[in-house]
Amino acid sequence: MAPMSTPAPDPLFPTTIAPEEVAALERVERDALLALYANAPAAVAQELGLAQRRIADGALTLSRKLDHIMLCRLQGFGVEVPASAAALDEAIAVFKDAGVKNWIVQLAPGAQALARLLAERGFERHPRTWAKFVFAGELP
Repeated sequence: MAPMSTPAPDPLFPTTIAPEEVAALERVERDALLALYANAPAAVAQELGLAQRRIADGALTLSRKLDHIMLCRLQGFGVEVPASAAALDEAIAVFKDAGVKNWIVQLAPGAQALARLLAERGFERHPRTWAKFVFAGELP
């Protein structure tokens, strides 16, 4: 059996984390985000205009009342399977139809197809992005 080759580094997100670990972390975050919205008390969900749904392998969440990037986002999309134009356009339409203006797409390491699709649609990196860090050494 031939040894497995090391995947080429993602030029957008240089990382030492293996692609399957990135996918696992994104799945956990996606599932937690969907559960958070799905389990909001009905009165709160109605008052804030909360909505959540899967789009392909990602989670789309939004709040019509609190129009903010922390609450209105597409996360985990294009990680387990390459992002498709149709699914991305579906997500964009959901945000547009909901009337939210402040939403983001979280671009995970390894989601090169999504990066390409976003660039084709004129999206740019948001200046207030966040990053996830891992501790790669021995704990003190």
